[in-house]
Amino acid sequence: MTSQASQWADHFLLTASDAELDEKIRIPLVAPTGLSKLSASEARSLLDRTLKTVVVPNSQMRSTLRQLASVARSFAADRYPDERAYIRLAYSPTTVDFMPPVICLTGLAGVGKSAISKAFQRLFPPGNPIEVPGHAAFPLIGFWQFSFAGFSGLSKLLTQNFRDPRIQKSKGAASKAVAEAVAQGISLISTDELQFLTQSSANTLAAKVLLQMSAIGPPLVFTSNYSMLHRLMNRPHEERQRLLTSPIIIHPLAPDSDDWKKLVRELLRTASELSGLRGVLDIEEQLHTYTFGIPRSLVLLLGIAYSLARRRSDTGNVGLNDIESAYRSVDYSSTRDDIVALVEGLLNPRKLRTDLACPLNSVDPKPASSDKVSSHPSIGQHMRRSREAALISSLNKSERAAYEAVSGRESNPKPPRTRNQPRPPASIESLIEGADKFAKSKTKPIR
Repeated sequence: MTSQASQWADHFLLTASDAELDEKIRIPLVAPTGLSKLSASEARSLLDRTLKTVVVPNSQMRSTLRQLASVARSFAADRYPDERAYIRLAYSPTTVDFMPPVICLTGLAGVGKSAISKAFQRLFPPGNPIEVPGHAAFPLIGFWQFSFAGFSGLSKLLTQNFRDPRIQKSKGAASKAVAEAVAQGISLISTDELQFLTQSSANTLAAKVLLQMSAIGPPLVFTSNYSMLHRLMNRPHEERQRLLTSPIIIHPLAPDSDDWKKLVRELLRTASELSGLRGVLDIEEQLHTYTFGIPRSLVLLLGIAYSLARRRSDTGNVGLNDIESAYRSVDYSSTRDDIVALVEGLLNPRKLRTDLACPLNSVDPKPASSDKVSSHPSIGQHMRRSREAALISSLNKSERAAYEAVSGRESNPKPPRTRNQPRPPASIESLIEGADKFAKSKTKPIR
């Protein structure tokens, strides 16, 4: 039986196997029914909500959760080693004598960073209050989660988790966060949506807020995209040493990984309208070439494909042609540009856009667990599409019509660029001729 003296640390004890851990953090599929009976927009909205709520655990998620649990448990064992130490802190809270780590959880948009923070919250909900003889029961919350969405000041942000509503409205509430963290047995603080600090001096504000939050005591985990990291890299040396020396980088899923295949299989089970894709040969690899292994991009692609399928038929059964059309659609254009840039970054990392390149590693966008960069299927597909575009642009009108008939899709080549011919110098005769033509055009009746 767990003793009271170790409950703060043992709250974060994680001995589950991978299979057991998956069961704890998985959000199972609740397949929608009757999509064909809804309007196209209502059905697409319902399908999108369903796809976004599904959580399929993967190896990166598991390893990150284990690492965060270990960090929290280590802090709790040092900060709250026994009842006597905890009571002393509870009635006379002080800052920590050591500097706990600040962990930067980063990766491309849509790879699942926020899903990891939410999974940690599900994995470690508040525990039972701790009874200490001679004292009122102490709550065991253990973990604070904050979001910078709608940020309007640090005090207002921190006091959302305070127990006493009167403290929330008092001045200097943020300064009371140290005592409140001790009272709730907090051993880890997590923040998300750092990109919402969008002022012109966002890097200054972000660094200031993160440093203030780290001063509360428990280890701090902040989630950030690459754009914000590039801004933080411009901060002074001492701030970068505090904020950027313990990164956890979440990569896109590799095309040959079990994680990617499990995700695809689960999402294709979401609705019967997607089930036809399950019989397509190498569907996981084909979907990877259109998404670069980014889960959010896969969800978007499937949603657009369903909308296109509904335009063809009320049943909305999605086929591979719908996936290809979705990839070429206007709705996917921004995501497609990012994917093309990432694929080109595999071939030439130096040309990768900064918002897609992590400044904390070797600027390598290759998906996790994939060592065969040169044979990555996205590169092959990218080169095939480039050759196809070059071929189409060289066809004449009849050849292009034949191509469209065989391939079943429009080529839509860009019009050839023509050089502007220099104008001949104006002469008196050409000026008189032009004036006559203009006068005659004015005398024509209006139709």
